[in-house]
Formats: sequence, C-alpha cells, structure tokens
Amino acid sequence: MRKPIKLFSGLIHIVTGIATALIVLFSQNWFGDGDIWSYLFWTIPLAIGISVIGNNLLGLIPTENKLWRVIGIVTISGIFSYAWVWVLYLIIGPWINAFSIPIFYLWTIGMLFQLLYLDWKLPKDEKRKPIKKNLIRLLLFPLIAFGSIVAIFGFSHLQSYLTKPEAETYLIPENFSGQFKIVYGEECGIMPKTENDRRILEIPQNGVLIINPEFKAGIIDHEYYLVDSNGNRKKIEQYDNYVAGVKNVPGVRLGGSGNYAGKTETGFSSDSPFTIRYTDFEVYKDTITEFEYKDRIKMDSLTRKLVEECRNGK
Repeated sequence: MRKPIKLFSGLIHIVTGIATALIVLFSQNWFGDGDIWSYLFWTIPLAIGISVIGNNLLGLIPTENKLWRVIGIVTISGIFSYAWVWVLYLIIGPWINAFSIPIFYLWTIGMLFQLLYLDWKLPKDEKRKPIKKNLIRLLLFPLIAFGSIVAIFGFSHLQSYLTKPEAETYLIPENFSGQFKIVYGEECGIMPKTENDRRILEIPQNGVLIINPEFKAGIIDHEYYLVDSNGNRKKIEQYDNYVAGVKNVPGVRLGGSGNYAGKTETGFSSDSPFTIRYTDFEVYKDTITEFEYKDRIKMDSLTRKLVEECRNGK
C-alpha cells in the first residue's frame, strides 16, 4: 500500500508543477512555452527522490500539530527546491537563467503538494522514526536523483540515436566565408541529392539554401568541404572540436536551429504554416571573426526575402 502512495505522490508533484507552469505561461502570453519540457526533465528526478525519502523528511517535523506540520512542510519544500536549483546550476551552469518560468517556485509548489499528500496518506509509524535515522536516509536522495538523471539522459540519448537525422555533407564554395543558412520544409525548396547514403547540401554564394525536407532533430553527422571551381573537395572540420579542446580554422561553426515566426490571425506564432525554419552556420577561413549583429540582420533579411520569392515561384 505504501509504494502506490509514494508513486502517486511523485505524480502529484509533476502534475501540480506543470499545471502551475501552464498558468504562468498563460499569463506571459505563452512566452517560453518551450521551457516546459526542460522543466519536466529536471522535475522527474526530484519527484522520484522525494517519493523515496518523503517520509524521512516528514519525520524531521517533531510535532503532530497540523498548523506547525504545514509550516514545516512549506519550509522543507522551499529549502529542498532551493538546493535543487543549485544542483541544476552546477550541471548546466549559467544556462539555468535561460528558463522563462520560475522553476524555484514551481518546484516548491510541486514538492509542497507532494509532501502534504504523503503526510496525509502515510501511516503515522512510517513518519515516527528517530531523527538520526531520518537524516541518514536523506543521503539516499543524491543517489536516487543521480540515478534518475542518468536513466533519463540515457533514454533521451537512445531516442535521439534511433531518430537521428540523415547524415549530411556540406559543399561550400572555396572562396566563401561568413554565415550561411539551411532553410527546411519548403515545398518550393530543392530535394538534395544523396551520395554514399549522405544528403548533399551545396551552399550557394548567397549563403541561403532552401530545401524541401523537414528539419529533424537528433544526433547529427555532418561533414564539411570547401569546393574549388573544378569540383575538387577539401575537407574542413567543425569549428569547435570539443574532443581536442581546440577551435579549428578554417572550419565551420554550427550555430543552432531556429525559426522566424509566421503570421496568424492574432499575430505571429512559430506554429504558423508560414513559419521559416532554419539552421545557422558560419565559415571561418583564416581568422576567427567576432559576432557582428549587423551581419546577422542582413542575413535574416536576405533569408526572408529569398524564402518569400521561393514561395511565390520567382
């Protein structure tokens, strides 16, 4: 009977947190809605850990007075959630600031409801263990949380591997340097040819290649070549070589994927059928150039113009 109670408490934590996150996103006009998946990813290990040691946390509250127990549960929820924020910071660093939703408050609320449920449902003898024993049992939390994170990462990695996109070879003009973009999922776009089971993407001089296949996330397999006027290829590396700890020049930097939100009846949305989806790259030749905002604006403007012309059949 105790295991179902503990498992259900974890579900309460997750559902309560997501429900609160949705309320926050609604108040923000759904700004940052993509963060819900990252929030869920890091909430599951926390909920699992609290499911296991929740009775020990409750055992640290040395009173049966309901008001004081609620105050104790609120305090424990806040402290534990704050600690979990720091754990996440140690793992992902300053990227934690990229969250558009208040993860500390969401975890506090989720954990609060989880512990309240456990305090209500668990037998009293389950919570009346010596404080010393409860403190020792709390040491299980890091192991449980770490194991959960490893399992989730493993599953995510396996899923990414099984659904990985097609291997791609990028053919770049020998005299080309600077930014280029691949625009995906356009009916008017070209259908790249295949060579040795690799999709061949020939980058034009204007730096914008519009293709028909949809964008697909996953573990990438990219190769980059500079091509001279005779068609001879010279392989270059990805700019960031994390294995060797160096930055390759000449090389290609994979900037990341994004979109230009398309028009809808109420404004703009990434779910609009007019949305432009792309991946950014940059070719470094002899020197490493610094980021230039003006160049990015020019490339964005050119990309929109070429996609519009493509869609209009020009």
